[in-house]
Amino acid sequence: STKEIEGYFIYMGKILGRGSYGSVYLGRSQTTSESVAVKILSKDSSTLPFILVDRDEYLKAALKNEIEILQKLHSDNIVEL
Repeated sequence: STKEIEGYFIYMGKILGRGSYGSVYLGRSQTTSESVAVKILSKDSSTLPFILVDRDEYLKAALKNEIEILQKLHSDNIVEL
């Protein structure tokens, strides 16, 4: 199936990878037709640490950390932020 999210088509059947907090799907820009990878965070809290008190704050911190790491990487396969 395909979902439309903020100018992108997300191909839900095309999983590129799975991680601790969600899955990465193949997407395509509606304006440029460029292929992109889109991470969708899981609503399932069973993958989070047992002692977690505030799930949303934990996810924000984890996502911020991932963004900081990606900003330091330079590759044709990573969209620079």
